[in-house]
Amino acid sequence: NSAIAQAEPLEMSHLILGIVAAMLIGIAGAVILEKIYFYAHFGLSLLYILVGYGVAFGLHLFTKRGGVGMGALAVGIMVAGLLAGQLVLTSDIVNMAHGAGPGATGITTSMMFPVLLAHMGIMHWVCIAIGLYFCFSTMARRP
Repeated sequence: NSAIAQAEPLEMSHLILGIVAAMLIGIAGAVILEKIYFYAHFGLSLLYILVGYGVAFGLHLFTKRGGVGMGALAVGIMVAGLLAGQLVLTSDIVNMAHGAGPGATGITTSMMFPVLLAHMGIMHWVCIAIGLYFCFSTMARRP
């Protein structure tokens, strides 16, 4: 309790900067991975582990705080980044379908998003889960 009482309160500006940095790392990492997957036609699922660590690092860099609450915040930020990356991939696939011919004009991003999630392989989901674990545990064990 004495360590908690002596800790300086987290300034709102540091929290906002940490969240913004973590969001940029999460979104950029996920979008880069999805672009590689779209253009190279293979996934680098193991890099999701680095994205998880990067999100936690970015959040901790500005906040200098850790704990379970900050770990949960980091996981939420990573999930938002992963969803943004999936939306970019979905948009790329829809644009490619629309360019293929007039028969694909009815395809929308909202139609394709659940289809893409359903077709992700087990290795993809395992690496995302490991990345989320690293994201949470990196923040949770920091002072």
